[in-house]
Amino acid sequence: AQSLQLDAARAVAQSAPALELDMRLDLGARATEALEAGLALTFIVEWQLDDGRLLSERVALRYSPLLRSYALAVGVGAPQTFNLRNSMLAAFEHLRLHWDSSAACTRNCQGRVRVRLDLAALPAPLRLPALLDSAWSFDSRWQASTP
Repeated sequence: AQSLQLDAARAVAQSAPALELDMRLDLGARATEALEAGLALTFIVEWQLDDGRLLSERVALRYSPLLRSYALAVGVGAPQTFNLRNSMLAAFEHLRLHWDSSAACTRNCQGRVRVRLDLAALPAPLRLPALLDSAWSFDSRWQASTP
């Protein structure tokens, strides 16, 4: 069965906000099959800060059947490539995200974090089935971040 569980979210105090995530992801049969067919799975990390701001970042998991390689892309940055799916998933499960210094916190960056599959990023023929099928339900639910 598929699942996404957020075990820990640590806010890192720097000149720019940063977040370290420890998660557990089990894609399940349907999402694994879609990934292996070359479909990108895009997750949204939402960080709602105590000061009311919402910071978000997209993280995409991809497989290239032609290159036989996996990729993890955070935002618009260059993707990390992996030879093994388990290596890509391990990198996803221990993410470190950075935001621009313009989003700096005036005090500590406390708040709550949520990670979920972006169903709108799926191809159109899959969107409605994904809304109705629990095999596509990847949502960590909101969890407090720690310093």
